[in-house]
Amino acid sequence: MIGISEPFDQPAGPPRFLKCMRDIWASLGDNVEFEVEVSGYPLPELTWYHLDEKVLEKKNVQISYITPTKCQLKITNLSVSHLGTYSVEASNIHGIVRTTASLNVGKKRDEAESSKSLEGFTFDFFFV
Repeated sequence: MIGISEPFDQPAGPPRFLKCMRDIWASLGDNVEFEVEVSGYPLPELTWYHLDEKVLEKKNVQISYITPTKCQLKITNLSVSHLGTYSVEASNIHGIVRTTASLNVGKKRDEAESSKSLEGFTFDFFFV
């Protein structure tokens, strides 16, 4: 868990995500980042997970705070081992909340070309 400093003059409250994680579609070798913003008092502690295992910072996986309430998980040189589900848990004495997203290779289905024609035949491609 990574702690963040406390603001003053704020009423007690459970953690809440002001900005949740979003799915990411990228190419192998890219740099990507998940970002969240939290509120609550005392300020929530954040714990990041990949495939339900706690994320440990490494050379190409870094967790950093932009502000006391905004945090990023940055992955450089994306590889197959980085793909899958990520989540971040925000907790304080009033509760726990979690947001989850996927890191995928390729393009979103609506961004990818979904059908091709070849001499009068139409082929539909589905991306998962």
